[in-house]
Amino acid sequence: MRIFLISGSRCSGKTSFCNSLIKSAEDKGIVCRGCIEISQRSENGIPYSIDLYNVSNGDTFLAASRPIDRGDVPFEYSPDAFAHIRKSYIQTVESDIISQHPQNIPDKKREICLIDEIGPLELEHRGGHLSLLEFVLGTKSPDALVLTVRTGLKYSLMSFLINHGISADHIYDLELEKLTISSACIYVLSFLE
Repeated sequence: MRIFLISGSRCSGKTSFCNSLIKSAEDKGIVCRGCIEISQRSENGIPYSIDLYNVSNGDTFLAASRPIDRGDVPFEYSPDAFAHIRKSYIQTVESDIISQHPQNIPDKKREICLIDEIGPLELEHRGGHLSLLEFVLGTKSPDALVLTVRTGLKYSLMSFLINHGISADHIYDLELEKLTISSACIYVLSFLE
């Protein structure tokens, strides 16, 4: 399993990258799973709501909220939203394992798992997407794991991955400040051809 860290500052295009990657991957017959974070922002650009969009089935769950235009108020998180995403991912993986017969293994579709975004909730508070990330790292079932992360946290995430037995040779850092979204998508997909 190769791991791609899509790093960038807030509003640098990390979620837009995920949406573009999903479209490009599906056009090539590559299965995408995981989740994308969708932020609602006020007219002043302050996020007040975060939804988790399940890439596999289109379900959406409210993951965090706070009063509009109150950037000084911390988000209130919903652990249930993250649990739904994890449960759905595990059920899909288990369903694939059960349905695969030895004679069909060569035809197994290539797979990308996306987790948008890994942040302080996971790396400092041991919440959010952490249990999904640890499950994926434990199974190593997708061909590629794509993680979005803010630039200031990417080295913490790299350390976390290495501490979980991932070789640094299998971690690729793609900085959106240095790459276009389309070139980053091409780079990730080139490893799955």
